Amino acid sequence: MKKTIIIGTLLTLLLLSQIPVKNLGINKPASSLYITGEEITPPTNRVKFIYFLGGAPIYSIEDLNIFINDVLAPFDVEPITDLTTYEPLENATVLMLLGQRNFHFFDLNVLIQFLHDGGSLLIALPDENFTAFNDILELFSLKPIAPLLDNKSHYEEIENVIINSSYCKPDHPIIKSIFGNVSTLLIPKGIGLEKLNQTPLINTTLVDYTLVWGTNTTFADKNNNGKLDQDEPVGQNLSVIHIIELWYGGKIVILPSVHMIADAYLSLTQFDNIVFIKSLAYWLGNQIAYISIRKIDVKPTFINIYKEPLQINVSFIVTNEKNETVNDVKTYVFLVRLRRILVNVSAENVDDTCQYHATLNVSGIKAGIAYVYILAYKKYYGYRWAGQIQVTLFKPPVRIIGPDVVLLTFGMIVPLAALVGLIIYAYPEYRKRKSEMKEIEKKIKK
Repeated sequence: MKKTIIIGTLLTLLLLSQIPVKNLGINKPASSLYITGEEITPPTNRVKFIYFLGGAPIYSIEDLNIFINDVLAPFDVEPITDLTTYEPLENATVLMLLGQRNFHFFDLNVLIQFLHDGGSLLIALPDENFTAFNDILELFSLKPIAPLLDNKSHYEEIENVIINSSYCKPDHPIIKSIFGNVSTLLIPKGIGLEKLNQTPLINTTLVDYTLVWGTNTTFADKNNNGKLDQDEPVGQNLSVIHIIELWYGGKIVILPSVHMIADAYLSLTQFDNIVFIKSLAYWLGNQIAYISIRKIDVKPTFINIYKEPLQINVSFIVTNEKNETVNDVKTYVFLVRLRRILVNVSAENVDDTCQYHATLNVSGIKAGIAYVYILAYKKYYGYRWAGQIQVTLFKPPVRIIGPDVVLLTFGMIVPLAALVGLIIYAYPEYRKRKSEMKEIEKKIKK
């Protein structure tokens, strides 16, 4: 998927309510990003999950049978062992890094390109050598810090942490979905995350938040002494499950433990891990909490830059995966040329329906090809792009103008006629004068 970006390296935006005004950087977009037809969601068999088997993962694929062959059954799942080139990520929707202990045969720049192209990412941390993920997590200004412990509400062992719905975002579509509600999660041998005080290296607008945080007795054991110390993060200060929504359209879920998706734990019916993991997969796979942008109409697509009105009218509908109106969604329309935003406006909702409309003023824009893009964002749904509709702004060709009758009459014909009339009028007098001059000359000669 050598993606030629029209939405890539962007400015770092201020926040969601603000419109970007610099580069819109995208190369060729992921196939799951741009749906301009009538499909409400991408068909599951066209949603590809790439499972990276390199890097000495904690579990073999046989130990993740429930997750790979049951949870992900409707999707296209492809295992790979080498990620040093972009080719394995052609047309992929989600890349899965599940418990790697090293990243041999893995190029971080390939991952960055994939995210720039709108790809999503699922990370599940190992309890051994979790610092192998440092470079990847630093892209998002995160760092894995220490094992998660809970010495009061543990399940069988102190390193198995139980978290109930009181410590989750209750309105998130992963926590409350078509598969059921998550009431209790088991986090076995998890690793806590720390937010770094630095700009994310991915260098784009993103929304990140903690989906599940620690209980009052959950802590990250930074000094490995098995007990809570004063400088160790605890409770709400401890991110257990972290989510990132990227401007490019992709979403990232960071699980504290790869054991959460292993058969040995997904099969425990007293916990809701299977409901959680299934909801997570369908959320990453654009099947739940999905913004669908369809029925895009752009008029005109050919604009004479010397003829009013110099504007483009764009209309479209926005629904969720159930074809229902989406509330609290922010929509923007962009006109882009050569990775630069020429015009951007907020789209207006029409009468509280799923219909939206925007007018792009193209006055002062030079002739050439440009493209119309639509962006929608909703909290917990992420960013969604659509469009890529070509618009041609042109100068009219130089016309060969016929003779101006008025100018020709008064500029040439009338003066010429006057000249002829003058000659006709003056010629007899001229002959008479000439004859008289000859007589005078003869007399002088005598």
